[in-house]
Amino acid sequence: MLPNKESLQNTCKSLAVLDAILSQDWEYRYYSYNKNWSENEECFTMRNGEGDELLILFKNHQCIINGFLSEEGCMDKSKLKEDVPAIFQSFIFGEPIITIGTTFCIWSDENGNWNPEDVEGLSQKYADFMNMYTTDPRVYLYWAIDYYETDTLNYDALNVVFNEKELNTKDVLNINEELEDWDQLKEDLDEIGYSYNFEA
Repeated sequence: MLPNKESLQNTCKSLAVLDAILSQDWEYRYYSYNKNWSENEECFTMRNGEGDELLILFKNHQCIINGFLSEEGCMDKSKLKEDVPAIFQSFIFGEPIITIGTTFCIWSDENGNWNPEDVEGLSQKYADFMNMYTTDPRVYLYWAIDYYETDTLNYDALNVVFNEKELNTKDVLNINEELEDWDQLKEDLDEIGYSYNFEA
């Protein structure tokens, strides 16, 4: 089960913040977030380096998720022209989605209800794919320990970010004690829209 739009958006920002701290080289990050994607739009991106991609657009009180699974290929999007809310039509049928492709598409309505497009045989696959986007920091913790090959990460350090607390220098070093480029991190946090005070 996906969280509501606000919780999902906060989780996406948290994932992007943590990846910015753990991997200052954008090329090797899984997660990124742009609070100024377009006017009144914010966008989260996931790339796993194996061809799978996820984009989540947040607009007003709604959001839409476009997922592409390289092993599954693209769905027939003709039905989406009728079903996807008008405010998301230019996103789902424009760039970069056209180039990336669409295996599944999920969106929320103005009441916060999720409307997954029925893709035969994909339900469990995209459910597994979306598992990371819960509000539980432990899901990211277990993944990051394996992906970044680190044994220094801990729940309390990550929970600072998942609880949306302003980051200070100590908080960052508790996540990555070897972080070097603080100016780069500031740029990344500004793009994400996450508060920090490295004078504290």
